[in-house]
Amino acid sequence: MSEFELRITEETDAILVSLVKWSRIVAYFGFLLAGIFVLFGALILVNWDDEPNKSSDYELASILFAIGVFLFSPSYFALKASINLKLAAINTVQSNLNDGLSFAAKFFQSIVVSTIAFILVCYMLISYL
Repeated sequence: MSEFELRITEETDAILVSLVKWSRIVAYFGFLLAGIFVLFGALILVNWDDEPNKSSDYELASILFAIGVFLFSPSYFALKASINLKLAAINTVQSNLNDGLSFAAKFFQSIVVSTIAFILVCYMLISYL
């Protein structure tokens, strides 16, 4: 074994277990919020039959759908990180640890992109009002 190889110690295993738990909580909460935003967007589209502001309802529904999509991506990466890190903690397989850390990095990248997109959407919504 090379002196530069990483080892999963008991302390590292405890950190991985905690990371798995919290990333799974973040993923499920993100999926729930994404579903709520998409559901509210769909309800707005369904209820805009005879209203005079059809275009504003359509724009609001589009914004809610966009927020739902922006929330889905980080949630997916958090769930994939959780699954792979759990496998790494159980089986101590290096490829699972690599995949889990890769998905964790993608999670943080998508959080940054989603935050910027969310700020832009909020700016568009505020400027619309």
